[in-house]
Amino acid sequence: IWDDKGLIAIAEAFQESPNLIPDKLGLASNRIGPNGLRSFGQVLLKRRSPLESLHLNNNRIYDASLMDFLMALHRKPQKTPKILDLSGNNIERGGVLQILALLRRQECSLEQLEMNYVIDDDLATDRTTRSLTRV
Repeated sequence: IWDDKGLIAIAEAFQESPNLIPDKLGLASNRIGPNGLRSFGQVLLKRRSPLESLHLNNNRIYDASLMDFLMALHRKPQKTPKILDLSGNNIERGGVLQILALLRRQECSLEQLEMNYVIDDDLATDRTTRSLTRV
């Protein structure tokens, strides 16, 4: 089971060789929290191309840690994974609105977003569906 320390260790390893990050990364059902997510977001910016998919569902991701992660992606929205699964995390209105702000960026590469069973599920489902179909 990965937690913040485990993800920070992975981020440090990838920091030196970002090309070793696989195209599809499943980190579902772990105990990833703010520090691990922040470190990993910084590493994603160093990849030449965006991840195909990143599964972070069923972790300990709250609005504050999600915002740190998204702030990293806001600097280079073309590095956003094409598929991002945040289902089953503690994402409230602020986190959903941050994701929508990222989606509004023309160069954002996100094509599929899963946010089932988040705290503000209705807002997430309605607005992200409309944002993803904007193109």
